[in-house]
Amino acid sequence: MRSFMIRGSQRVRGQRGFSLIELMVVMAIIGALASVAVVAMTTDPEVEDECNKIAALVNEAARQAISGGSLDPQVSQSTGITARGRLRMIESAEGPFMMIERFREPSAENPDMDWVERRRVYLGQGVSVAGWSQAGAVNPGSAPTFVPPYSFPFQPPPFTECNPDGTCTALTLYLQDANQPDRKARVVVLPLNGMMTQCFSGW
Repeated sequence: MRSFMIRGSQRVRGQRGFSLIELMVVMAIIGALASVAVVAMTTDPEVEDECNKIAALVNEAARQAISGGSLDPQVSQSTGITARGRLRMIESAEGPFMMIERFREPSAENPDMDWVERRRVYLGQGVSVAGWSQAGAVNPGSAPTFVPPYSFPFQPPPFTECNPDGTCTALTLYLQDANQPDRKARVVVLPLNGMMTQCFSGW
């Protein structure tokens, strides 16, 4: 019995586990395989998906304007600003993005009035903004009035402003698939409730 226990303990001591280097090699292989799988499963965003994403941002800008309440009449009279929220496109080194902003009136804590960023969303790679018009083009067959590159103030970037009642200025944003130019969509903001913004296929 004693000899059996000695042989068993010797066998346990003789077993060898994985070394740290072996574990690191295995983890590196697993990480490389996972990266390849993610790249293979990731597809470029569809132009229709980007269209719906931007329409949702207009809806959010309208809700921001409603939640902000009415502007002080004196502020509106002195600045000419009647909108409480807005959505505009901005070009950057990382690519174009849509920014939601809400107008902030002066207060005792902050005497300055300015537009405060509430959210920004980058456009998906492979989808470009081919142009825009300051009108709601519901019917097909329209074309953008302004095309990139935008040179403010002569050719301003796309934007829409939303009032405290939820109405937003008209806007049509023309989107195009950079790899398949025949794939197009447009975001249409009518001068009604901004939460009624719609997406349409084609131009």
